[in-house]
Amino acid sequence: GFIESSGDALIKWRFKAETLLSAWAPAVTSGTVVTAGFAEGLYGISETTGGPLWFVEGGPYTSVVATDDAVVVGSNSGEVRMLDAATGVERWRADHAGEVGRFAVNDEDLFVGIGQNIACLRRTSGALKWAQPTQQLVTGRPAADARHVYAGGVDSYVYALRAHDGHVRPRRLFCFNRRRRRPVRLAQRLDDAREAVLVALAAAFFRPRDVDAVDVLEIDLDGAARVV
Repeated sequence: GFIESSGDALIKWRFKAETLLSAWAPAVTSGTVVTAGFAEGLYGISETTGGPLWFVEGGPYTSVVATDDAVVVGSNSGEVRMLDAATGVERWRADHAGEVGRFAVNDEDLFVGIGQNIACLRRTSGALKWAQPTQQLVTGRPAADARHVYAGGVDSYVYALRAHDGHVRPRRLFCFNRRRRRPVRLAQRLDDAREAVLVALAAAFFRPRDVDAVDVLEIDLDGAARVV
């Protein structure tokens, strides 16, 4: 790639890659912007100047997430890698069965859909800590804090899991109108961050053209859902 200067004061810099870039958002950490090529390759770009810092072959990569001074990337072959953000040097690599979705992180672990499972990987090695099976692919980004992880699957459920062992807590919640097979939108009654998480997850499935054909649910913190 190369750097292109611009007279537009709103544009700090533009980096021209040698291939089409992936549609998902880059990760930024330790002064490095990391993004992936559509078919292959990872680019490390200076956050300050837009200059190329490193390029790593491989892929195609399905997601990237920043973790302190490193980035973790997943691929559709099941490979997960942690790379030093400043140099692109690999710190660890782990192979799993199934396409890797989008990542969420907390202080100790990585949460991600792998094939038809919601999985927890150790940040220090990429080793599998636990996996919760679903009935379909899990490609969306989970949301996680120190105690819980929330993820939506193509099987039409939102899962509320305990972060340390992956057990369903308290139970899985409907995210779709199962009669019409349309997405469900949640009520915007946010008394707790976990309610906001559920709303955000449901929004990933919601399509504006379905606004007149969906139910609206209110979800309590104990997992009870009711039509409002």
